[in-house]
Amino acid sequence: MFSNRITRRTSPTRRFNFLKPARLSAGLIAAALLAAPASAQWTPDTTLNTEVSWATQHTVETQIVKGPADGTYVLWDTVWAGGSVYLQFVDTNGFRMGSDTLVTNNGYDPVMTADGANGVIVAWRDASTNLLYVARYDAALGTPTWGPNLLTTSGQAAHIAIIGDGAGGAIVSWSHRPSFSSNYDIRAQRVDAAGTPQWTAGGFAVTNLSGSQQRFSGLTAGGAGGDAFIAWEDGRSGDTDIWVRYVDESGGGTWAVEQPVTTAIYTQSRPQLVSDGAGGAVIGWQDSRNGLGEPFAQKINGSGLHLWSPWNGIRVGQGGIYSSGWELGEDGAGGAVMAWSSYQDIRYQQITAAGSLFWGIDGLPITSGGNMFNHRLAPAIATDGAGGAVITWGTIHKTNSSIGDIFAQYVDPISGPGWTAGGITISDAADWQGLPDVVSNGECPAKVTFTDYRTDGDATIQRIVCPGIAGLIGFDVVHELHVGGSGTVDVIGWVDEAHADKGGFTLVFDPDIVDVVDVVDGTLQGLETRIDRDRGTVTVDFNRGGRLDRNRPLFSLKVRGAGEGSAALAFTRAELNRDLPLAGSASVITVNRR
Repeated sequence: MFSNRITRRTSPTRRFNFLKPARLSAGLIAAALLAAPASAQWTPDTTLNTEVSWATQHTVETQIVKGPADGTYVLWDTVWAGGSVYLQFVDTNGFRMGSDTLVTNNGYDPVMTADGANGVIVAWRDASTNLLYVARYDAALGTPTWGPNLLTTSGQAAHIAIIGDGAGGAIVSWSHRPSFSSNYDIRAQRVDAAGTPQWTAGGFAVTNLSGSQQRFSGLTAGGAGGDAFIAWEDGRSGDTDIWVRYVDESGGGTWAVEQPVTTAIYTQSRPQLVSDGAGGAVIGWQDSRNGLGEPFAQKINGSGLHLWSPWNGIRVGQGGIYSSGWELGEDGAGGAVMAWSSYQDIRYQQITAAGSLFWGIDGLPITSGGNMFNHRLAPAIATDGAGGAVITWGTIHKTNSSIGDIFAQYVDPISGPGWTAGGITISDAADWQGLPDVVSNGECPAKVTFTDYRTDGDATIQRIVCPGIAGLIGFDVVHELHVGGSGTVDVIGWVDEAHADKGGFTLVFDPDIVDVVDVVDGTLQGLETRIDRDRGTVTVDFNRGGRLDRNRPLFSLKVRGAGEGSAALAFTRAELNRDLPLAGSASVITVNRR
């Protein structure tokens, strides 16, 4: 079963959250980096983070999905010049793939999904025509491998959602109306691995009930691959309910007609869906039947039968959701997990396959004990497939809405919050950071991307390593070196202060390329270095309890014989006393003329 984690991003929930006011071989790695010059690298400094793109015309919101070789794709849109959509690939060591790829300079509301073939498929609506486009990119970025392809030829598309189809293509759903004066209906289209639409031209009409308003669709994978459950807000009863339909891989409605998920009184809105792994789906929504906009959910099977009681959905947690700030995820066992903002706290719930609440009717508060001077908003969730998840969220200062930071927490499926009480800091830079998104490999490593206003509305990323530490454990080094007049270069490294007492590490270099001629001790007391030029290693030892000043280098290596454009050093392991990783497992230093 393919992942549906991106579906929650395609739901309009995210758009209604707060917005800020006015050893791979050295040769292979080196070849990749030299072919596509990059910048930035992971850092443990939460006031710096790692740039994806700076000064990109006021970033609205970022999205992140996993890419090849533990890299990640980051997508974002901007609010200037009619709206622009950009895409970037950040590799496992935190380096960008050259310049940002401009998907379109006149588009809004982009969404993306991994295609299962190391690429991503991006969909967006054109800002001038409101028509729907789709294109595929791989990690080399630049021009798309196919597209942009037009999915609609008339009317106006909005509220786009997308998932992979399990065969290299994607399924897209959207709200459609023939004109501005018309009601919305729901349509869907599938494109194959070559980008060719597979269903009815203009999209299969999931529902188009005359005189009613259907909008804000979400979707998840069905049971056979290439098919999907699609749910939406539906106004046929006079208020707003949640309805659903199952669409098979040929583009027909397997059910004769759509079916209601809930017809409770008052308004039900913002549906999100995840697969139950057994041909059915769990559908979550925001529900005002109790006057509070609370989280509710229902599970259906492939025939559309409701599996949880009561029929109109179970209340996932009591107390209202603030500003549509919530997200649904798979639990890997036939149920679902959910995180939501209750304004003061971020809360978490696991709903079992039978529909019981693992963390009780109040849900699990995962931010209690943190800074209560901030409101907690816009949670994003990356599940571990076993009932746990990495949750990230933004904050706003209660008295100054131009100040906001990013935090994260891991929820263990048995014991609850697994990292620092109240969550670890992802970014506490100046000004406002918000609207985060997250991917993870189980508990970690995880990567969080977010909108960043420390300069002018940027896209920024931060890496988390276990046990809940932002940045790197071990040794890091500048990426680009400059050839000096003497033909030597300085390699400046540092150790994360939290791990500066682990005993030491070994750096491995290629003696056929460079000759390490000296090591200048840095600021850590008791530092000792040993150079083995025949084996190509530099071993660095330091006292336990030594102190590290992050504003000064730990040491500097004098390197001789590094020619311009060469791979100067390949640091492939760090022999720390707890076998902690080194800078994402590999770093290559390239040399360029100043």
